[in-house]
Amino acid sequence: ESCSTMPFTLEQERAYRAVQTGCAWQERTDIGYIEVRGADRYTWLQGMVSQDTRLLEAGVLRLPAYFLNATGHILAELMLINVIGAEPYLLLALAKENVPRTLELLDRFLIMEEVELRDVSGEVICFTLQGAGVGAFLEAQPLFSSVLPLPADYTGYGGVEGYLPTERAAKLRSSLESLGIPHIDPMVAEALRIEAGIPSYPQELNESVIAMEADNAATHISFTKGCYVGQEIIARIDSRGHTNRALTGFITEEGA
Repeated sequence: ESCSTMPFTLEQERAYRAVQTGCAWQERTDIGYIEVRGADRYTWLQGMVSQDTRLLEAGVLRLPAYFLNATGHILAELMLINVIGAEPYLLLALAKENVPRTLELLDRFLIMEEVELRDVSGEVICFTLQGAGVGAFLEAQPLFSSVLPLPADYTGYGGVEGYLPTERAAKLRSSLESLGIPHIDPMVAEALRIEAGIPSYPQELNESVIAMEADNAATHISFTKGCYVGQEIIARIDSRGHTNRALTGFITEEGA
């Protein structure tokens, strides 16, 4: 109900409510992409990120992770997308403004590995359906089941997403609009994200934050894999059992 205190337009209010009871769609223009190709892509990335990329090699299609510095602080939050096909590769999805720096830093760690990195932010776009009614919608509209196949929750109500070549964006956008599904704009997306307690770069995830402080270690960090950049600090915190601070929500009583 918190949106009643926010300066939403009627259209924004409609999208906000639709997520709670049905579904709404968003075009993630805030995301950029790094393409990772080559035979060593899994093993090389295993030493770079906080999650276990062997899961991707085993067939997992979507895996959240962090790229950390040597002291365990967050340089980037990554979504690792396993693109399967005739020429398989990995797609790293991250905050668009963080792509150039992340690409430069990752490139420094390339020595003899058979890996190629490329900024493909202008070639890929992410669409997402969010809301409590996404499952029912996909059953009624099976066309979207193949386009938006990956589970993804950016609102606390659940959802799915898909990564498409930009030339296919207009057709999908038109299809969603023709069905009258409300559109989630950045303001509505931010309100829903904060209410759900989902951290994001650069607001809650940045270089001042140690990965274990972000309250999503269960999804973003593997404690059973081999060495990676920043692991020593993460392992030390894990063995001690706590951090000095942690991300948490804050809700006031009415009238406070």
